[in-house]
Amino acid sequence: MDSVSVRRVRVAAADLESVEFERDSAELTLQQDVSLAVAEGHSLADVAEASNLTVREVDVLTGTIPVLALLDDRQQL
Repeated sequence: MDSVSVRRVRVAAADLESVEFERDSAELTLQQDVSLAVAEGHSLADVAEASNLTVREVDVLTGTIPVLALLDDRQQL
């Protein structure tokens, strides 16, 4: 059962899990840094441009508006 292809699948699954962990960590760091920049008085527009997010997404990351507001926006498209 432990053929080369099965081992490769195991390695690929482990690699994916590692990348997902790194992404989660990077997302948390971005959220913290966005919140800090806004708390320091930088404009939402400047923070949005620096983070390649929309102003609305920055609002969500900083907790200014609920995440559900983004879902409402997408449903209207």
